Amino acid sequence: MKKESSNLSLKIIFASFFALLAVLSLAACSLFKGQSIDGKWTSPTAAQELLSEAMGEANVKEIFTYSDHTFSEILTDASVDLSIKNDKAVMQISMMVDHAAFLTAMSDEYKAGLEESLASSGLTYEELDDASKKLYNESMPTEEKLNELIDQTFEMMASGMDRTYDKEAGMITTELFKGKVNRNSRVIELTDMNSLAGYSLKDGDKQSYIYEGGDKLVLNGAAVDGKDMVFELVK
Repeated sequence: MKKESSNLSLKIIFASFFALLAVLSLAACSLFKGQSIDGKWTSPTAAQELLSEAMGEANVKEIFTYSDHTFSEILTDASVDLSIKNDKAVMQISMMVDHAAFLTAMSDEYKAGLEESLASSGLTYEELDDASKKLYNESMPTEEKLNELIDQTFEMMASGMDRTYDKEAGMITTELFKGKVNRNSRVIELTDMNSLAGYSLKDGDKQSYIYEGGDKLVLNGAAVDGKDMVFELVK
């Protein structure tokens, strides 16, 4: 009886020991595999740099010729977002536009352009006869026409860069890349890179990242200027 009891105790001990080894093995595998970075991430710093770059380019091109409006009235915000689900990543950049502000700016631009045309002939609106004033007023596009022109402008801008334009949200969005997260090597393997976005990366390239838990994710050298791109977890 004592021997059987001892054997039973040994079996229990060995069973517990192997169960513990199994738990430790699973934990080790999980640690080796690396932590999940699934979630919605955003980079405020990258968004601000994107907005500043867009403003600078717009100012160089002098979008408004006759009026004193600036593109900063229209392009109000930007976002750089990285969504990861089941180790599949999608990065998007979005630009927010103020449709009402653009409408006002376009109306003022047309009016200022017509006044400039009159001034070049040595005339003012008040000096025109009734028939000329009628022609002048009819040459001004209606609000409906301006709205159509604005929508066409954004839609053309979006299609030219493989973007989408959400009229209701006032947002132009570009999908920068899709990729697969490799937790072991801590890289995102790019599977679908937007070649029109102006980045040197291409399909098959690997974007390394740093993640040590918590609410911070860093893409090494991901910015256009080679700097790291820091993301915050969206809660």
